[in-house]
Amino acid sequence: MKKHNENFILNQGYLPIIIALILAVFIKLFFIVVAILLYIFRNPQKSVVNVDENSIVSPSDGKIMAIDISKNKYKVYINVSLCDTHIVTAPKSANYEIKSYQYGLNLPSYSYKAKLLNSQAILKFDDIKVKLINGICATNIILYDDITSDIKVSSEIGEFLQGIVVVEIPKTYELKVNIGDKVSSGQSVLGVIKDTH
Repeated sequence: MKKHNENFILNQGYLPIIIALILAVFIKLFFIVVAILLYIFRNPQKSVVNVDENSIVSPSDGKIMAIDISKNKYKVYINVSLCDTHIVTAPKSANYEIKSYQYGLNLPSYSYKAKLLNSQAILKFDDIKVKLINGICATNIILYDDITSDIKVSSEIGEFLQGIVVVEIPKTYELKVNIGDKVSSGQSVLGVIKDTH
């Protein structure tokens, strides 16, 4: 004859309770992961901003992490994180051309080898060049097929999940951003044509 159980839970209840607790934890984690993915892949509708035709706007959301200045041009480096929106826009109204598209690895975008081996695309807008370099969490760079060669400023041209965007701007423009500035795709002005007077 078995001794009377004086515990709060019956012996037969331990296994179903443990299974229910494990399932509850996995279900909660599942919903947390889904919520994070919904935030990462959101597509917020941005208001249309009237941009002066003499301006260059940011082709992506992100933070300015570096600015290189050479004899003829500026190179503005924009760090695109998973928390930014991922729409790529035209920096100016211009003749648009995809110069190159390379499939590659997903190394950390700040490493030297990433500039050589990661997936990347080079886009040209008359005198402006935009280079998209994938990061470690990135998927393939998506460039829309239905884009005509003549494009308007702030028009959506593709999707870029995470990595570095390098915008090459000739020195005929005056930079309007600094290191550490947050920029918004198709809305933040990177540079303006210098007054020739």
